[in-house]
Amino acid sequence: MSGLVNGLIYAMIALGLSIIYGVMDLINFAHGEFVMLAMYFVFWFVSFLGVDQTLAFLPLLPIFFLFGVLIYYGMLNRTMGTPLSQIALMMGVAMIIRSFVQIVGGTAPKGLPSSFMFGILNIGAFTITYSRLATALVSVALLIIIHLFLTRTYTGLSMLAASDDKTAAYLMGVNVKRVYALAFGIGLALVTIPAAFLMTYQHADPSSYVRFGLLSWCIVALAGLGSISGIVPAAIIVGIAESLVVTFVAPEAHVLPIYLLFILVIWLKPKGLFGRK
Repeated sequence: MSGLVNGLIYAMIALGLSIIYGVMDLINFAHGEFVMLAMYFVFWFVSFLGVDQTLAFLPLLPIFFLFGVLIYYGMLNRTMGTPLSQIALMMGVAMIIRSFVQIVGGTAPKGLPSSFMFGILNIGAFTITYSRLATALVSVALLIIIHLFLTRTYTGLSMLAASDDKTAAYLMGVNVKRVYALAFGIGLALVTIPAAFLMTYQHADPSSYVRFGLLSWCIVALAGLGSISGIVPAAIIVGIAESLVVTFVAPEAHVLPIYLLFILVIWLKPKGLFGRK
């Protein structure tokens, strides 16, 4: 149960990265930093406004969306089609975010008082906190909403069309630049939701970008680069493997199964478990 819940949470963290790569073919090396930055913003919003952690993502969604659109039109638009420039640019953005967090927030971890979801739920022999359960349920709802958006709306279908063949999409009347800006904005906005719910039981830490970034990339690679539908099963596999190692081996080895699975799948199936041929 712990692995299943953690896997659903990991899927929500990796979702924005998968959309950005799947639509734009962009390697966003700053994804972990954006998650960390969103957690710090949640801390500041809760500290100054007094709202609950679980509601802090509401004002952050439009802020991060606009931030993503501005980054695309201001910088990324000039580097599309040049992967090395994109990598250098996003690594530069990542370093700016790290420096900003340490200058403004300091180096000490930032925690918040207990959310209104504080408590423990007993299900037979299993025990789970309300905060983790709520985070997992929100993850399921978010994944369903994104799936419906991509498959049932004109904008979502335009994003999928641009991801398959941007030239053909352009010839069919799709504004590819606008689609890319929307994809990057949505990808950044989506990190605010897991950030808000993670702050119900975790601290905002200036080094957490390493865990979130590498974890997200491992899940995206396991699912198959660009495979949004494969994010959930890949994340659940990672969550269960991590929980088994923590329970039966040692808590300190929790990252070991993640990278072992990553190496094994890339070795045996380079396109990922659910990647398209």
